[in-house]
Amino acid sequence: MASSSRAILAVLVATAVGLALCIALIFGALDRLSLRTAETNVDFQLSQLRDTIEANVGLGLQLSDIRAVQDMIERTKATDDQILAVEVFAPDGISLFNTDRGSIGEPVSPTWENAIRYRIENERWRVEELGYIIVGSVLRNDFAEPVGYLAIVVSGESRALHAR
Repeated sequence: MASSSRAILAVLVATAVGLALCIALIFGALDRLSLRTAETNVDFQLSQLRDTIEANVGLGLQLSDIRAVQDMIERTKATDDQILAVEVFAPDGISLFNTDRGSIGEPVSPTWENAIRYRIENERWRVEELGYIIVGSVLRNDFAEPVGYLAIVVSGESRALHAR
């Protein structure tokens, strides 16, 4: 093989490797962007629900007496295919409102209670349990006292799909 052919072959191989590296980096960035978009959507839903519920609690109502919460969480679940369940529960861990109405009055998972107790990031907590991702937030009254908790459950598979 002539030296010019070797040089051309080396340039072609270097170009192919560089192109493959660029493609891998672009797909990795798109995967991260897609996952972040899904997480942002759940955070937005969580914030909207929390703000609305806290506004009602701010009017002097007890959390358990705000019957509109059940409609709000069911609407939230119905409008987003990623959301499998939405739950509002009391500080003692008893479910007050749930998209699975059979779970109302039942205690939440001890894993959720541990996540709440040891949360690091502000009012948010997060748990991965049984193939699901649970993202939650503290509900506070006007005196900054916790009056309950809000949790949104999404499938762990939806996260894997977004990461592809």
